[in-house]
Amino acid sequence: MHLDLSTQRAVKSRIIGDALRRLGGVEIADPEVVPAPAALGYRTKVTFTVQDGVIGYHRQGQAGDVFEVRRCLLMDQKLDGLHQQLRGARDLLPGDVEQVVLRLDGRAGRHVIIRTAGNGAWTDSEEFAARMPPGATVWWHPKGGAPRAMAGSESAWPATVFEQVNPPMAAEIRSRALRLLTRDLAPGAVVWDLYAGIGESTAILAVQGYRASSVEIDPRAVALAEERGPAGPDRRAGDVAELVGRLPAPVAILANPPRTGMAPGAVAGIVRSGARRLVYISCDPATMARDIRGLADGWGVVSVTGFDQFPETAHVEVVAVLEVRIE
Repeated sequence: MHLDLSTQRAVKSRIIGDALRRLGGVEIADPEVVPAPAALGYRTKVTFTVQDGVIGYHRQGQAGDVFEVRRCLLMDQKLDGLHQQLRGARDLLPGDVEQVVLRLDGRAGRHVIIRTAGNGAWTDSEEFAARMPPGATVWWHPKGGAPRAMAGSESAWPATVFEQVNPPMAAEIRSRALRLLTRDLAPGAVVWDLYAGIGESTAILAVQGYRASSVEIDPRAVALAEERGPAGPDRRAGDVAELVGRLPAPVAILANPPRTGMAPGAVAGIVRSGARRLVYISCDPATMARDIRGLADGWGVVSVTGFDQFPETAHVEVVAVLEVRIE
C-alpha cells in the first residue's frame, strides 16, 4: 500500500521521536519533518546491483533477489539517458562486476562507476565507453583499489567521494544547521566540522569568520576541499575518534557522521572538548539517539527537526541541537 507524502512524513516523525525517547532517553514530542522541494527526480546518485545479467535493485527483505530496473522515478532525469545506455551495453561490463553507480557531480557532470570484485583486465572498456552518452565519464573501481577514469576525463576527480544525493535539500539542511551552530557565537570562535566530507560546511564557516577545524576520513575528499578552498581552515584526514583530541578547543561542534553514527571515542572526545553546543546531523535516528545517550547527563537536547531528504523511501534526515547544561 502506497502512503501519501504527508502520511510518510508523519510516520518518519514518529520514528524519530520513538528513537529519541526509547534509545536516547530524551523526553520529546515527535518533531516536525520538513518536506522536500520535489518528491521524484531528486536523486543525483543511484547504485544498481548487477547479478546474472540483471541490473537493478534488491527486493525489500529479500537480499539475494535482484529485479531489473527499467526506469527509476527517484533518479534525476539527467541520468536517465545514461541509465538506458547502460542497460543496452551490459554485455560489455566486466565479468566480475558487482555494482554500477550513476551520479551527477556538483558541476552536473555525468559519471558511470563500474565496481568489480577483482582487478583483472577490463578488455571491453573502450567499446563500453563509446556506447555511453557524449561527455559521460566512465570509471572502473576494482575492490580494494582506486577508481580509474577509463574515458571522458583527464583529471583525477575522485568519483567515489561522498556527496549528498538530494542537493537542494542537503543545502537547506546545511544552511539551517550552520545557523543553529553559530547562533550567538562571536567572530573568530573555534568550531569543529566533524565528518566534513568535501568541506562545504567548513568553507562556509571560514568565510563567515570562524576558526574552523575539520576532520574527514577520506583523504581524497580532504584534498578536494583544499583544492576548492578557501585557505585557512585546519583540515585533517583521518578517523574522528583518533583526531578530536588533537584539535584546538572548540566553542561549538558540527557532526555529520555516516549511518553507523559516531564511534564511542568520538563521543567521548566531544564530551572532553569543552564545547557548549553540538549540532548533530544524522541519516539514522537510532544511531543518533544512541550517541546522544552516550553524551550522558551533561548535555540537553534543545531542538530536533526532521527533513524528508529521501521522499518515497523509509529514510529521513535529522538535525538535533544539544547544549551543555548549566548547573
